[in-house]
Amino acid sequence: MALRGEKEYDTEFRVVWADGSIHNIRALAIVQRDAAGQPLHMIGTNWDVTAQKQAVMALREREANFRTFFESITDMIIVGTPDGQLLFTNTAVTRTLGYGADELATMQLLDVYPADTRPHAREFFVAMFKGERESCPLPLARKDGRPVPVETRVWLGQWNGTDCIFGIAKNLTAEQEAQQRFEHLFRNNPSLMTLSSSPGRRFADVNDAVLKVLGYAREEIIGKTAAELGLFPHPAQEAAVALKLKTEGRVADFELQLRRKDGVLLDSLFSVEMISSHGQQYFLAVMSDITARKRAEAELQKMQKLQSVGTLAGGIAHDFNNILTGLFGNIALAKDELAKEHPSYQLLVETEKSMNRAARLTQQLLTFAKGGTPIKEAVSLRELIEDVVRFDLAGSQTKFMYRQADDLWRAQVDKGQIQQVISNLTINARQAMPNGGHLHISLENAAIPVAMAGLQPGNYVKITVRDEGTGIAPKHLDQVFDPYFTTKPDGIGLGLATTYSIINKHGGHIGVVSEPGIGTTFTLYLPVSETLHQAETKAPVVVCRPPARHAKILMMDDEDMICRIVVKVLARDGISVATAPGGKQALAMYQQALQAGAPFDVVIMDLTIPGGMGGEETIKNLLAMDPQARAIVSSGYADDPVMANYADYGFKGVAAKPYTVCELREVLRRVLQA
Repeated sequence: MALRGEKEYDTEFRVVWADGSIHNIRALAIVQRDAAGQPLHMIGTNWDVTAQKQAVMALREREANFRTFFESITDMIIVGTPDGQLLFTNTAVTRTLGYGADELATMQLLDVYPADTRPHAREFFVAMFKGERESCPLPLARKDGRPVPVETRVWLGQWNGTDCIFGIAKNLTAEQEAQQRFEHLFRNNPSLMTLSSSPGRRFADVNDAVLKVLGYAREEIIGKTAAELGLFPHPAQEAAVALKLKTEGRVADFELQLRRKDGVLLDSLFSVEMISSHGQQYFLAVMSDITARKRAEAELQKMQKLQSVGTLAGGIAHDFNNILTGLFGNIALAKDELAKEHPSYQLLVETEKSMNRAARLTQQLLTFAKGGTPIKEAVSLRELIEDVVRFDLAGSQTKFMYRQADDLWRAQVDKGQIQQVISNLTINARQAMPNGGHLHISLENAAIPVAMAGLQPGNYVKITVRDEGTGIAPKHLDQVFDPYFTTKPDGIGLGLATTYSIINKHGGHIGVVSEPGIGTTFTLYLPVSETLHQAETKAPVVVCRPPARHAKILMMDDEDMICRIVVKVLARDGISVATAPGGKQALAMYQQALQAGAPFDVVIMDLTIPGGMGGEETIKNLLAMDPQARAIVSSGYADDPVMANYADYGFKGVAAKPYTVCELREVLRRVLQA
């Protein structure tokens, strides 16, 4: 083509050198022609351009790598002229802001900011050029106007050999969303959360749960340390947390107590992590309030302890009730032999009173043995309290002060068990005031709107028992309801433990506060069945009338003493009593009498007869033999389900040991007249 005159001779080709290397050669030549324009010859030169070719290829490779790097990073890169014209933007800019490459090529550097913030952006840029600031916090603006949170850094440099402005904008959208999620979690978390500075450990922020649970205002906490607030009442616990944080870098589920602003102590699970925010290190502490859980665990342990004590108490109480029943019978026989004016008659009366107190202690043991399931009925709490208190305070210098709400709600309770409760508290108060004082008991209505102190929401009768005695030492307050705990040299500690168990079984709660030298106050809550005024009915007077004469009784009891005494006592009433040591013997005797045409009028059955057939099985066989048979169930376990629901088992009456002669006569009279 050069010879034809169509173009200059300018070409490149490759040549293999003697050493085997390949070189790039560039050739240039001029064609000499004659007068007619025909080529005569060519004059030219060749030179090795291998080095130049390699340099160009390296430059292109570096440029490609440079662009690949710019395009692959997620930060937005902008290059502009000193007067603000955009020279280059990477893909992150077009992807994030929504502009096309052609649009960006016509824009100024500040055009990527919202119009109202551009003057401020210019000021930030100038400050960065001077080294007065490190970054610009203003957001960029998408093409559709939506803001993009960023942190922008700019500096001066050169681009293709000319002065320029380099800018890198870090997209903070993900970080901001994470911060918002953290903020939402932090503010609304039910657990207590705090942020404190490192070092210094001064509170930088706390969530709403901290303010609500601990009772502080935000300005009372921010800038303070836990030590300045007295937040941790036990220095040893705080030191253990600090050591664990120092050695392990974190703390997880560490149990420690917190002190509220009002001084109340709370149990908590404490966890701490180190976090970073905007270049600052913080301790993030999370505290879960486990006070209710710890209280429930303590209550469970207390009830389990009561149940273990009850296993032992049950056997003791049963045997003691049998002994008391015999003693009550012997006293009744002895009193019948003496005139009321006889000096020994009054001695027997006083002995009988002491035995009544012994029977009350036995009932406390039975409460442990059988769990104290209440047999509830509507009673006059006023009469119940006054009867018990006046009996237990008789002969002492303690004065009784009583107050009751006019519209007191009705509570259904187990009369015998609540009598025990009042008696236990009365006797404790009397002993706490050996030189006399006042025992204050008040009754009022209490509506509990939310769960608190072991109580479910509902209506309760609140009973307050306050003495003016020696008080209870603070170190003992948490132990007063534990079985076997007592500060009395002659006590066994069952009184308040029984009281706690009874109130708990009623669905109520009992608490205590005390101040040494000032006195002690017990507060009881009993759930009400109806919001009606308390029924002030008088308790029926028990008249010790003998049952029908010439009745024929069969008694099944393995205690010979009780059998002998009942035989003697009822013989004076004209009643004959045959005895059997067990269920099989009793059934045989009843069948023999039935076949002879002289059946027994009543059968008294002890539930706990040894030998394989107790009262519950015996009554089934007896009613199968004679559906008209009348039987009375008797046991030293007053809380036995058969005793509580005797009619469901076919019994016509119940005689709970220890029973007096009058009580036995009364139940026999009712059954014989039925």
